[in-house]
Amino acid sequence: MIFKSPNLSWWSGGTLLENLKQLETPTRPSSRSLRIPIQIVYHKKGLGSLPCGRICRGALKQDAEVIFVPGNEVAKVSKIKMYRKEYTEGFPGNNIIIEPDRSIRISPGQVCGEKGGDPPRLCSRISCEMIILNNFEGKIKAGFAAILCYHTSHVR
Repeated sequence: MIFKSPNLSWWSGGTLLENLKQLETPTRPSSRSLRIPIQIVYHKKGLGSLPCGRICRGALKQDAEVIFVPGNEVAKVSKIKMYRKEYTEGFPGNNIIIEPDRSIRISPGQVCGEKGGDPPRLCSRISCEMIILNNFEGKIKAGFAAILCYHTSHVR
């Protein structure tokens, strides 16, 4: 892993550590409009619904006005939490819990974005390539309802 072993004389590549040091850090799209797919919603007494998700792009700041689509629920972000600590902002790649300023109806599968600027929009159609891992009925026919897994949300 760190040093070359005499038992691996056939290996011409570097050590694991050398190869890890050559990897480039991916750039995070923090300048684009905010998108947070909601993966789970916690319900806390006195706080209401607390949506949780990973920021895919954009940056979320405390006191920002956000919208949850579909449903068009609007709220102000009063707190941003990561691993039981409070932060004033979140960036792409952060798994966060949003504490809204008021009680709103949110469910997994919704997308959070900034209300002003470029909020998330509904689409009437998508085009994708699907791989069917298991079909218990034996064949795909008219009326077959697949479950699309996007991040950790299941869409029927």
